[in-house]
Amino acid sequence: MTFTRGPGAFPVLAGRIPAPAQHLTIPLLRRAGPLLFDTVITNVPIPGRPLRLAGAPLQHAYPIAPLADGQALGIALSTYGDSVHIGLYADRQALPDLNRLADAIPAALAALTGAINPAP
Repeated sequence: MTFTRGPGAFPVLAGRIPAPAQHLTIPLLRRAGPLLFDTVITNVPIPGRPLRLAGAPLQHAYPIAPLADGQALGIALSTYGDSVHIGLYADRQALPDLNRLADAIPAALAALTGAINPAP
């Protein structure tokens, strides 16, 4: 099985569907989103160069993945400098224990790093 990087299925399909059909289907798809998935995971790009606001350097980034109605969890990642910043956003009724997920992330990342760079 081969995986390729690209825009994903929806943009590719949208480029092949005539505009009048898009105008009819987009409102239906917007309502169907929560039925298709309840978790959004995204990479929020930040420029690679150092950023400043009023002369102060940007030190941390807090990416947010906004949720649509019916979605429970948004996970956003951004890289800035030599750090990866992770933002979690949740519907508290659907996911009241978000702190447990947040607390588990450092150990999971350490395990992944250990799998990539095993000790000799």
